[in-house]
Amino acid sequence: MALLRRYAGLIIFAVVMLLFPFFADDYSLHIGVTILMAAALGASWNLLTLTGQLSLGHAAFYGLGAYTAALLTSKLGTPPLLAIPIGGLVAAASSLVIGSITLRMRGIYLAITTLAFAEALRVATINLPSITNGAVGVTVNALFDGEKAGAYFVMAAIAFLIALGTQWIFQSPLHFAFTAIRENQEAAAMLGIDLTRYKLLAFGLSAFGTGLVGGFYPYYVTYIVPDNVFGMHISVTAQVYALFGGLYTVMGPVVGAGVLEVMNEFLRQHLEQASLLVYGVVLVATIVFFPGGIVGSLKQLWRRREAKRAHVKTTESL
Repeated sequence: MALLRRYAGLIIFAVVMLLFPFFADDYSLHIGVTILMAAALGASWNLLTLTGQLSLGHAAFYGLGAYTAALLTSKLGTPPLLAIPIGGLVAAASSLVIGSITLRMRGIYLAITTLAFAEALRVATINLPSITNGAVGVTVNALFDGEKAGAYFVMAAIAFLIALGTQWIFQSPLHFAFTAIRENQEAAAMLGIDLTRYKLLAFGLSAFGTGLVGGFYPYYVTYIVPDNVFGMHISVTAQVYALFGGLYTVMGPVVGAGVLEVMNEFLRQHLEQASLLVYGVVLVATIVFFPGGIVGSLKQLWRRREAKRAHVKTTESL
């Protein structure tokens, strides 16, 4: 029972993902794909926060994954299902290079560096037309000839892999090391934890997941340009999904992405121009009144309830 409770969120997530396509039309499948992309993006960004690090430029890894996969296919004929993981690996490798320079520093240095890195890649992509086609962008064929169900299952596999990896971290000694670094770096170092090594590991895993999502993107929309995949909006939305759902949790980014994407689609259809205003108000209200996010706040309520029940039992036994 303890094992089932521990993996309940992942099990429910897997069951819903597997059953959803059998009851959905193409439009619903499209919404499902966008939710899964958002969930995977938020969960990947959340991995970095486990060590207390902040990135404002995860669009760099998203764009690297997207351009690596798209160029491999368009120029070398690499199959999409091979190009996507290669995109993730390229993103992870770049994060190790950037991280080895900045992760020894404290404070906001990593956030500023990743933001600058994303912008530098965007500008470089535009100014290297012989390699990247510049501002014209790259066009590829749709995954499975545009069949929504096939694309959905590929994205579902990526999202579940990232969620499963996060769950594994929470059940492994890495969670202790990551939490120690996040809470008190000096104390963690005194315990013998290699700060740079574990920060690099978290950074690499986070970038790899982001690169996978970016690698999938060109085969779903069939066309990418630098401003779309290296844009600041990618980094911002990744943070919003994690914050809204709950930082430092396995299912928080998944829940946050699901709620926000469905709400955004509903507001867009029914409120049109006012949708962004309402969307922003809901985000601000949630962060102010539920700083732990949806999942984090529910966990806090559950712990209080359990603590109250334990107190009542102790009192009755006396």
